[in-house]
Amino acid sequence: MLSPKPSVRSLALINVNRVGVIQAIRRRQAAGEFAFDQLIACGTMSVKGDRALPCSPGHKKPRRIPSRHMATAISAQQLAVTFPGRGKKAAVRALLPLDLEVGKGRIVGVLGPNGSGKTTLLRVLAGLQQPTSGTVTLLGESPKHRSLLRRVAFQSEGALPLAVLSAPEYLAFLGAELGLSNAESDQRAGQLLERLELTHAKNRRIRTFSSGMCKRLALAGALIAEPEVLLLDEPTAGLDPFGTATVMEILRELTDKGTAILMASHHLLEVEEICDEVLLLYQGVVHARGTLQDLLATDEQSLIVRGLDPEAMQQLAGDARRRGGDVVRIDRPRDHLFALFRRLGRSGDVDRTQTDDSTGTQS
Repeated sequence: MLSPKPSVRSLALINVNRVGVIQAIRRRQAAGEFAFDQLIACGTMSVKGDRALPCSPGHKKPRRIPSRHMATAISAQQLAVTFPGRGKKAAVRALLPLDLEVGKGRIVGVLGPNGSGKTTLLRVLAGLQQPTSGTVTLLGESPKHRSLLRRVAFQSEGALPLAVLSAPEYLAFLGAELGLSNAESDQRAGQLLERLELTHAKNRRIRTFSSGMCKRLALAGALIAEPEVLLLDEPTAGLDPFGTATVMEILRELTDKGTAILMASHHLLEVEEICDEVLLLYQGVVHARGTLQDLLATDEQSLIVRGLDPEAMQQLAGDARRRGGDVVRIDRPRDHLFALFRRLGRSGDVDRTQTDDSTGTQS
């Protein structure tokens, strides 16, 4: 465990004007509610107790490096990760050599069963895991380069740290770590909490949140930096269809602005709807990659017709047969349940402040 002294010193450097947040953290740390050695990387934050954070009065804020004119935001060549064995346990090859490129304004989905290497890939790109071999660059820099502090954000799947804070306090802490001014941090936090429908719970501690609320707050923590590259690990896990629709809408808006997104997910329907390309991992090996059109297209063709009665449809099918075609079926296409929930949410019939997603926790 880290000694109390450097933790308190680091806290004091966050921002002298954040007296309420700092006092709350100090008070709860003194009460034994959390220890700073338990903090994990979350969003763009990685906290160490003996490190001076960049927002003290005598410190300069990290300079934001202008974006370079490059089409590729994420690049990996022959990237491989092997976890060494211990004792009688054999080494684990989490990722076998793979190549990856994600362009600006593109969203790529990483699919695969548990243990396929999805999270390992994201952690390497986020600079949290050292690759065994290969090279990785984000926006032309090494993942651990300091210039990427605000330019790259990672939303991990794990639990949020500092769960004794409220959502605004948590985002204020992240804003201080990023070197944002109080005004800018508060403005971004307010916009994100409203967009992700968390303003009704702004006075509650994070530890009282449902899993869906925590997931939305984790995304807010990643987005407060307004990053150019966004790494997401199961961003819609635990969300109800309304929360999922909001997240997917936000991701589309980000890609329209040029943000590059790499997203690991088990939700195949959402990946199919939003991703430009997919990467299929299994046991650390890339088994398929490409656009959905390339991977899912069949030799069948469809003709969508509106306004014809069943008899006219049969005549149209007969004409297709006479021309040598094989009519596989005649049916009415239907939408999916996700679209039904999305339409319900847009109609305004659902009050999200009454029941939170995932657990049905009453706010």
